[in-house]
Amino acid sequence: MDDDEFHPRMQWALLTAFLAEQSDDQLLTFCDIERLGRGALPSSKQYPAFWSNSSQYAKHWVRAGFKASRARCLPDQVRFLRTSGSRSAPVAARVPQ
Repeated sequence: MDDDEFHPRMQWALLTAFLAEQSDDQLLTFCDIERLGRGALPSSKQYPAFWSNSSQYAKHWVRAGFKASRARCLPDQVRFLRTSGSRSAPVAARVPQ
């Protein structure tokens, strides 16, 4: 597997694991998410519908106990709001620097 090759399943699994480990809301830039997922987000990331909690991608943050919001965010940011008190899966995942 090439490092620069896009692997959507792995990318979303890494985001889910990262969020599942967080106890508080998370404000992430698109770059943060791409570093975490080790790949580029689709170009549709710029549209609000992409981050809708009913989109095809929502299951990944909902599974981790979050909903997404673009309210009061910069154009390249998304806020993940904790919706459940328990974390779904304790997995060591951090946003790479």
